[in-house]
Amino acid sequence: RDAAIRLDEAEKATKITNRLVDQLQIEADRLRTALGEVERSLARSREECAALSRAREVAELERDQVRADLAQAREALRSAGATDKALRDQLSAATRERDDLRGRYEKKVTEETSLRAACAKLEHSKIEQWLLHDASVMIPVKEKDAIVA
Repeated sequence: RDAAIRLDEAEKATKITNRLVDQLQIEADRLRTALGEVERSLARSREECAALSRAREVAELERDQVRADLAQAREALRSAGATDKALRDQLSAATRERDDLRGRYEKKVTEETSLRAACAKLEHSKIEQWLLHDASVMIPVKEKDAIVA
């Protein structure tokens, strides 16, 4: 009877051991599956990290290029400002010269008009003198005497 009880206990222990082995096997399978998923996730994370690292390098290169372009644009703006000032100065000088020339031109036109008027007056007085002289020369002598008397 003692052997039967021990056998019964051994069978119970075997069943318990088998259940524990089955549970451990299931847990081991679950852990293997989880490990595979974690390894795949880790690989994806590494790929993403590498991609982000490359993107960061590209962004840094682009930033450096933008900085260089900005410096070049600032220099071009400074140069354009200097050119703008020089052109404004030239325009001011040309405007002053134009105004001076316009004043001189208007003065010369006024002088010319005065001189033409003086010439016309002189010509007119010379013509009148000539006509008077010519008229006095053409008067017959008898009429001259009558005029004198």
